[in-house]
Amino acid sequence: MLDALVSLPGTIIMIIGYVVLFSSAETSTDSYGYTTVDDVDSGGAGLGIGLIFLGAVVGLAIAVWNLGFRQGKTGQSLGKKWLNIKVVNEASGQPLGVGGAILRWILLAVLGGLCFLDFLWPLWDQKKQTWHDMIIKSVVLKTQ
Repeated sequence: MLDALVSLPGTIIMIIGYVVLFSSAETSTDSYGYTTVDDVDSGGAGLGIGLIFLGAVVGLAIAVWNLGFRQGKTGQSLGKKWLNIKVVNEASGQPLGVGGAILRWILLAVLGGLCFLDFLWPLWDQKKQTWHDMIIKSVVLKTQ
């Protein structure tokens, strides 16, 4: 959850883009009660769409850096550093590497999105592992 805060700059840019996009539109209702949205300022719409796209790219770039590169090389994303925990390979105790960290992140998104049970599994697992950690053979440890 803390790692989502790291991507906040991208989210803020996207929100500004939505505000610009929707402020450039005008709604009208005809005599039959049908409401339509008219694009009054096409420049504002283009700017809004551009900001939304830029925000998505910035947010994704920050997430890849934090959850892929940073966590892959050090074992800690910024959120994990704040919580004094790290992700390491179960056998070697070393960070997962960039590829392993990105694979773990993708598995977390897929398994967590398909079945919330992935997040609950550590409650009764002997090693306190999620499914995505079991697949790539990683563990989350407390740091000193």
